[in-house]
Amino acid sequence: MLALLGVLTACGGGKAPEPPPAPAAPAEPKLDRETMLRQAAARSEAEREKQRAEMRALGVATVTKKKLVGPKDKKKIELAFEFENKGDKELLLAEGFIVFSIEGEAVKKMKVPFPGPIKPGKKATKRGKFPLDAAEEGDHKFAKAKLADLQIEWRPRRYRLEDGSELLAE
Repeated sequence: MLALLGVLTACGGGKAPEPPPAPAAPAEPKLDRETMLRQAAARSEAEREKQRAEMRALGVATVTKKKLVGPKDKKKIELAFEFENKGDKELLLAEGFIVFSIEGEAVKKMKVPFPGPIKPGKKATKRGKFPLDAAEEGDHKFAKAKLADLQIEWRPRRYRLEDGSELLAE
């Protein structure tokens, strides 16, 4: 009987053999929640940095003067800021953060608004005195550093243009 079944199968009269199973699709790596959140944050930061770069092409701020002032127990930092409008439209507001770093380590971050109008190709200046926190190590490093030794990064946050439109980066 087994011989007859083998003949029938070979001649096509019996049940056809099962095809081999399809190769398994490569398993997708499983990402845990923390990894997914880190990746989303990195994508978001990359998008903000792209927007900041576009905004820096329109205008950039820097610090032109840094001086320690006041009595020993109430020292303050006096800073002079400058914003240059590099675009072709008048800015009604340029707002962002100036980050001071020493050898790649951020030691101070300050929010700096430049109210306009700031005409194309022109500069706006402002001065300010800022208290130092005796308990903050970054403030000590910032106070002791010479302006030439500080890396200064402008992180634009918002530009308001003469036509009423706004560019946002954070």
